[in-house]
Amino acid sequence: MSFKKNILSLSIFVNTIFITFLIVKLFNYFSGDNLENNIKGSYWQDKVSQYEVLNSIGGEKIFFVGDSMVDRYNVEEFFPRKNIFNRGNAWDDTYTLLSRIDNTVLNGNPKKIILFIGGNDILYGVDKSISLNNLKELCERIISKKVELIVISILPVWKENKRSNKDIVNFNALLRELCKKNKIEFLDIFSKFLSSDNELRRELSSDGVHLNGKGYELFTKEIAEFL
Repeated sequence: MSFKKNILSLSIFVNTIFITFLIVKLFNYFSGDNLENNIKGSYWQDKVSQYEVLNSIGGEKIFFVGDSMVDRYNVEEFFPRKNIFNRGNAWDDTYTLLSRIDNTVLNGNPKKIILFIGGNDILYGVDKSISLNNLKELCERIISKKVELIVISILPVWKENKRSNKDIVNFNALLRELCKKNKIEFLDIFSKFLSSDNELRRELSSDGVHLNGKGYELFTKEIAEFL
């Protein structure tokens, strides 16, 4: 009996060590230390390479540029007659977007750019001064190409999300001030997605951050007149 108890104890101990090791590995993989590797993974790189190829196709275009909120948006179908195309890439923050703005956006010679970026800066804990400098450079590069620019506010999230709506409001204030100083169109639609409980309306999302079909339907309605 004692032998069986020892075997059982050893088994529990080994399983505990294995589970702990697995949890640590998963934490490290998704932590900030390895975030750059996640961003630069095959999905991000493949998107970049696709946009480089697609940008060689001529014609007047409107580009919707940003992170996963844009990446997930079936913009070509929501605006079938607007000649508008998706240039979003999941995981993008202002820094990684800046690193690809020339070869995935501006080299396509768009006539107009709708910029929706910044949510991941908040998630990654990027210093506001760094985000602001990145945003300034993004806007300067776009404007220098004589491209019409529209900047959209970051949307609210559910209360249990890692990002806080207070931080999002503060980030939107930076965007608003930047656009005001540079005479850029700023479209603040934050309040349109806000519930009476001061969070993203529950019916517009499945995960508390990204929009579902109803969410993108409302999103499309709010930005349509600016396109």
